Amino acid sequence: MKQDNKNLTKGKVRLDDLEAEINSVQNEEQKTIPFPLNVFPKIIQEIVEKSKETLNYPIEFTASSMLYAVSIAIGNTHRVVIKNGFEQSPIIYLCLVAPSGSVKSHPLEFAIKPLQLADEKSFKQYKLAIEAYNIAKMEAKSQSENTKSEILKRPFWIKFLISDYTPEALYSVHANNQRSIGVYIDELAGWFKNFERYNKNSQQEFWLSAWSGKQISIDRKMSDSILITHPFISVAGTIQTALLTEITKENRGRNGFIDRILFVKPPNLIKHGWHDKEMPIELVEKYYSIIDKLISLTTNINEHGQIDTTKVRFSPSAREKIFAWVNSINTPLVNQTDNDDLKGIYTKLEMYVPRFALILHLLEWASGDTSQKNEIGFESVKGAIELAEYFRSSAVEINKEVNNKVDGLPTNFKNLYDKLSQKFTTNEAITIGKKLDIPHRTVSRFLEKEDCFSKIKHGQYEKKL
Repeated sequence: MKQDNKNLTKGKVRLDDLEAEINSVQNEEQKTIPFPLNVFPKIIQEIVEKSKETLNYPIEFTASSMLYAVSIAIGNTHRVVIKNGFEQSPIIYLCLVAPSGSVKSHPLEFAIKPLQLADEKSFKQYKLAIEAYNIAKMEAKSQSENTKSEILKRPFWIKFLISDYTPEALYSVHANNQRSIGVYIDELAGWFKNFERYNKNSQQEFWLSAWSGKQISIDRKMSDSILITHPFISVAGTIQTALLTEITKENRGRNGFIDRILFVKPPNLIKHGWHDKEMPIELVEKYYSIIDKLISLTTNINEHGQIDTTKVRFSPSAREKIFAWVNSINTPLVNQTDNDDLKGIYTKLEMYVPRFALILHLLEWASGDTSQKNEIGFESVKGAIELAEYFRSSAVEINKEVNNKVDGLPTNFKNLYDKLSQKFTTNEAITIGKKLDIPHRTVSRFLEKEDCFSKIKHGQYEKKL
């Protein structure tokens, strides 16, 4: 591992590549940048690349799905401290986007397989415990009620992953495993639609809060109340490109819900034919052992029944690096854009960078590349920033797609919109409309569409789309 302080000058932020980073930040007109696989440990890079070669899994899908799996494996065992009173848990919401028939579900399934195996193992233990419980219940019939309550505590299944659930079931599963749970939904469009099965507003509010790790307090009429001080729920799933507009319904595009989702949409996906190349079993087993090592991280339960989390801090150079990125790159981008959607996305990236840094740091530890576990180094933060910039560019592209209302306009209005300059006057719009046989009054009404135009001042407009 590199020495963090080797090239530091006292009182000076060590950011020799800051200018390069500023120049590489994608503006709103640029396309998605390549996924930065280089930020992962070498063994993970090899596994991802080999899955591409042998299984045709897109690198972006496999690597980002591993971020999700690692986040769950870490859970509440560790939390990163930015400064006193300002901490983050490595919770992520992930969405893999591709056309129908593309290879998007398989990479995610590959990444979470060791978590599924852990759940299968714990389920066997749960079944044995239930059998023992039922036998004890039969034998305790003659005991007093007080004695029964002491010896008959029904076992519960401690699991990581949950797919098909009700809100009540989700709360119960998490109460039983306060370390972490992962919601895994193959088709996220169905997840959004399921909000409407219950109280959709409260469901959206729940997921907004859950992303931030805010306390869950549930009071029930028919059973015990639930308190989860530090909830940890990561979410991942896939969605077809044609269904992207589903994610903006029910005000999700305006209430900050979409800002929390990391979108992965590889460019130019094509279907590949079959071949005889095999994924090396030793690489699969190596990946499983890395996740198992993270799962084996111990947790202590305090007297209140809550997990005592290990606090991880940044090294001096890593801390300076992340502060410089926030202050010199991300904050100016937030302030410079007039797009409220992008402001929200860029702001949430500031919370994702420390989360990514913690994930990369502990992944490095689990891969055997470092023995240092409780201090995040410069390279982990640098990698986290590269990930954030990838997801920034991806989010910009997704934002364009879901908000492209021009394609839905009638042909004559679409033609008018396309011919208008970015900034124009009412008279210019009327003149162009006349050439397209669009009446004066119709043009004036079209200019009142707030989702298409911003009014700069009287008689002057700017296109939004």
